[in-house]
Amino acid sequence: MKSQTTSLLDFIEESKQLEIPIYQRAYSWGKEHCAQLWNDILRVGEDKNPERKHFIGAVIYIEKLDGSRFVIDGQQRLATAALILEALARALGENAPVRGFSAEDLRTRYLLDMSQEERPSSKLILSETDHETLTSLVLDQGLPQNKSSRIRENYGFFNTEMRLLLSDHNADRVAPFCEGLKRLMIVEISLDPKQESPQLIFESMNAKGLDLNQTDLIRNFVLLDMDPDDQTRIYKNYWRPMEEAFGQEEYYADFDNFMRYYLAYKNGKLPGKNALYETFKTYALDQYAQKQGSRVEAAEELLIDVNIYADYYCNMKFDQEKNYRLKAAFNDLQRLKADSPFPLLLKIYEDYDNSLLSAEEFEAAVRKIESFFVRINTGAASKASLGAFFTYFAPHIDEDRYIESVGENLRTPSWSNHRCPTDAEFRKKLVSGSVGKEHAVYLLRRLENYGHQNSTQLDDCHLEHIMPLINKGKSLSSAWKEELGAEWEETHEQLINNIGNLTLMKGFKFFTNHTFSQKRDMDNGYKSSLLWLNKMQGTASRWNRKAIENRARVLAQRALEVWPAP
Repeated sequence: MKSQTTSLLDFIEESKQLEIPIYQRAYSWGKEHCAQLWNDILRVGEDKNPERKHFIGAVIYIEKLDGSRFVIDGQQRLATAALILEALARALGENAPVRGFSAEDLRTRYLLDMSQEERPSSKLILSETDHETLTSLVLDQGLPQNKSSRIRENYGFFNTEMRLLLSDHNADRVAPFCEGLKRLMIVEISLDPKQESPQLIFESMNAKGLDLNQTDLIRNFVLLDMDPDDQTRIYKNYWRPMEEAFGQEEYYADFDNFMRYYLAYKNGKLPGKNALYETFKTYALDQYAQKQGSRVEAAEELLIDVNIYADYYCNMKFDQEKNYRLKAAFNDLQRLKADSPFPLLLKIYEDYDNSLLSAEEFEAAVRKIESFFVRINTGAASKASLGAFFTYFAPHIDEDRYIESVGENLRTPSWSNHRCPTDAEFRKKLVSGSVGKEHAVYLLRRLENYGHQNSTQLDDCHLEHIMPLINKGKSLSSAWKEELGAEWEETHEQLINNIGNLTLMKGFKFFTNHTFSQKRDMDNGYKSSLLWLNKMQGTASRWNRKAIENRARVLAQRALEVWPAP
């Protein structure tokens, strides 16, 4: 290992090309990182002390025989620098506020690989979508159809800041900005691949809390220690399709979750979020040890399996299911924010994919899980440790009585303290308890559409308290106190968030102090509403405890039909 301090611009200029390995994470700096670097450049450039520098971190690389560099760490800083330089080149044109900073200088020295002058290419080679988008920028081509959102957004940020910098008001700051770029410093660390393992470098960086997440480490573990041709083939055939299936934002937001559920199903134990990489590595090495072929063949076989379950997960999680009834069932689970059943759902999807159960049976299983969650979320039983509950669930399914067995294990599992609330418990909570806002919206939408062949579109509806909420420090109007009767305060406190007092309304939100009769009779009020949810209050003469409790009982009865005991 050799290291030295150098300027960022000198490092880029001296490099024939800077290649980011295909197994590296996508470019992920957010606007806050870009704004911080922009301000740091201006600050150090405007410092009158010419010896003042700004250190931005290390770049770790392997020197290749042709003079290009294989970057192990530093992609985020290098990519961001390229976006700044491209924005600056476009803004300056042939003007050079500082020697060496014309558009031609910036492109030929820092942005383009000019080794083939007739076909220049980007000096910085990012991975897949990021590379296509960056290349289109530095070569002044149209953005690709599958463009990198972060590259595009951050370039837009720098382009806007550059225009402001070049405005008459800020024109005297352009030269200091260029000077600031010259003062950005890095520690360049050159590795000898014969003596130092890139994988150990990654793990060491992660142990020190640097910006590597569990997904990065898993991908790097699988692909490192392969020759470049195998890396490219394995990545493009197996890893890249998963990135595309998840999508740019969801991949980094949710791939860790998928892998936790995948390992939970395979191992029978849900790994902790911070232990995901180590759990995967242990699992992978165990799988490799059981294979007869090479490590590459074993890794390929493992990724084929991961891909299968990733497809299942994306179908359920990201609205990609082709069967419309299954798609609707999955969407309802997602609206419930019910992720803990995924270890079980992966098993059921696998059995469905292998024709062990029909689409109708799969839908029935999902609806039983939905009923379980709705009843749990209503407060009729504990929600603690549901992740473990669904992780241990799969081995207890009797595949000869598949759907019945799923229901039995949800209702009264012999192997767990968890159980589904009974009809009586569920009804009691709905009639006498309170419901949170998000759960209330979910319940009311499903109750409204129950039994309809074509669901009513309710996206433009809002949650409405029939007996109104009151802001802190305020009081109910005298009209509402009279409406509720002598015990108005107790009624309001106990039933304000009861299901009987909640409904969905289209259009504008009612004013808090409108009386019940005004809400009922006004244009677009309860009486004229086409929703089943509003029929009772549309015909009611007054709205008090008795009316709320009566409506709660009606809704609870329908709820027992919508979400029967599993």
